[in-house]
Amino acid sequence: MKKLLLLLFSLILSFNSYGEWSFVVKSTRSDEYYIDFDRISNKNGYVYYWQLVNFPNPPNVSASSSKQLFEADCNNPYKERRLAYYRYESAMGNGPVNAEQVLTLNWEYAPPNSITEVILDEVCEY
Repeated sequence: MKKLLLLLFSLILSFNSYGEWSFVVKSTRSDEYYIDFDRISNKNGYVYYWQLVNFPNPPNVSASSSKQLFEADCNNPYKERRLAYYRYESAMGNGPVNAEQVLTLNWEYAPPNSITEVILDEVCEY
C-alpha cells in the first residue's frame, strides 16, 4: 500500500513539473511558445510577462530553450520590448544558463497574424 501511494504521489509531482508554463502556440519551425500566466504583472500601463520557448531544432547547438522577460503595451496596435533573455541547454528552461542578456530595445510592433500577436492577445486579455 505504501509503495502504491508513493508511486501515485511521484506521478502527480511529475505531471506538475511544468505547471507554471502554459502552452500558447507552435511555430512553423515547431518552436513551442509558453507563457507563465501566474507571473503577469501590470505597472504604469504596461504588462510584464515571462515567455519560454522550446527549440526542438535549436537555431544553434548551445540552446534548447530560452526564457525572456517582456514589457508589453496592450493598446492598439500591440507592441513589446524584451527586457531580459536567457538561453538554456535543456528544454523547458532546464539545465545551466549558457547565455544571458539584459536588453532595452526599441518598441517592436506585433505584425498581424504573427506569433507575437497571438501571444500578446493571450497576455493582454489575461
